[in-house]
Amino acid sequence: MQEKEDTYNDNISSKENINDLSNNSIDIDVKKNINQKSKDIPLRVKQKKELVNYILNGIENSKMPNNVWLLIIKSIHISTPGYCLIIFLLGSFELSMFFLTLLNITLLLFLYFNGCFLTTIENKLEKDSVNIIDPYIYLMNDIPNKNNRFYYTLQLSFFYFLVAAFILYYRHFNKLNNFSFFDNFSFFNDLSFF
Repeated sequence: MQEKEDTYNDNISSKENINDLSNNSIDIDVKKNINQKSKDIPLRVKQKKELVNYILNGIENSKMPNNVWLLIIKSIHISTPGYCLIIFLLGSFELSMFFLTLLNITLLLFLYFNGCFLTTIENKLEKDSVNIIDPYIYLMNDIPNKNNRFYYTLQLSFFYFLVAAFILYYRHFNKLNNFSFFDNFSFFNDLSFF
């Protein structure tokens, strides 16, 4: 009788060991899958996450509350294109080219990251945050989502850069200088460091 119990206990412990081994095997497979998935993530996605996390860490380490940071980021995000158009209209050639270069870098980052990193930060700070492009999407009788935000942003960027090119051409390159009346209002033209 004792022998049967020992044999029974040995069988149970060996089955538990087999189960433990199989669980370890599953754990190893899961770890391999996770590692494989992280290797499959494109470099640009990793870089966007790193940039967003770097900025979010800076926000978390600051003394200002997140909702104030959200307001600052949204203000900059929404107003920058308008301020740049004003600079294109009133600013010196050098200042206009500086801001045009910044806008081009921003567009290239948008295309490279497959979306705006500022929008990602806004969404991390506030779930379901209203996007800068959402009013335009609603005007087009569409409902905003991640995919159409990207394409509507590209569409609006195209028109924005077209208007900017028109302004810059007539302001700085046209021999007739049809926008010369803006020169009377240009306070940037007299700044020597621009």
